Amino acid sequence: AIQQRLESSKKHPLNQQIERVFSHLMIRGKVNAALRYLSDNTNGGILAMDEIVEGSNGQTTRDVLKEKHPDSQPPCNSVLLQGPVNDIPAVIFYQIDGDAIKRAALRTQGSSGPSGMDSNAWRRLCCSFGCQSVELCNSLASLAKRLCTEFVDPRSLQAFVACRLIPLDKCPGLRPIGIGETFRRIISKSIAAIVKDDICKCAGSLQVCAGQDGGSEAAIHAMRSLFHADESDCVLL
Repeated sequence: AIQQRLESSKKHPLNQQIERVFSHLMIRGKVNAALRYLSDNTNGGILAMDEIVEGSNGQTTRDVLKEKHPDSQPPCNSVLLQGPVNDIPAVIFYQIDGDAIKRAALRTQGSSGPSGMDSNAWRRLCCSFGCQSVELCNSLASLAKRLCTEFVDPRSLQAFVACRLIPLDKCPGLRPIGIGETFRRIISKSIAAIVKDDICKCAGSLQVCAGQDGGSEAAIHAMRSLFHADESDCVLL
């Protein structure tokens, strides 16, 4: 299993190792990963599946993960959209081509999913092998257009939506982290680039991380203005 092959990161690294890993990440352009590595506390790490989790009444990592991921249930009607659904013209997604996939691959960062291929591996596959890379990008573009314009049996998408589960030690407790496949993120970025304006209009001010430029900063300034206004006695969040 992948989890059993992961080495525990609880051991505090030596200063020389910290410098070497930090320099390696910076040379590869992974600035965020380098900063996270420096700020990582020494008490955390990845828990083994049969390890006793602190603060869980003697439960193992496997038992805690099963509690946090109960069996799936049928959806409740109250959370489903009712009434007619507006059809989206399929021609909108014809803009997704091999070049769009390549641009999305260059912007994609992050670790690997169950396949073990991270963003660096997919970026190399999409950009470094000439005609073969072009064919791969065109194939991913065809898959993206099919997902947007046709009904696809969900059972055939199990590998596409699969995630690698990482149990991080919270000291006490654990935090399950699911890492999806990199090529799914590439396809999602290429689709989001086409419908970005529509997403921003639908989300409005309710979700400032949906693509609005400076959305988080605008929300902070708005709340600060409300808090300091003379007519405001308090602000309820």
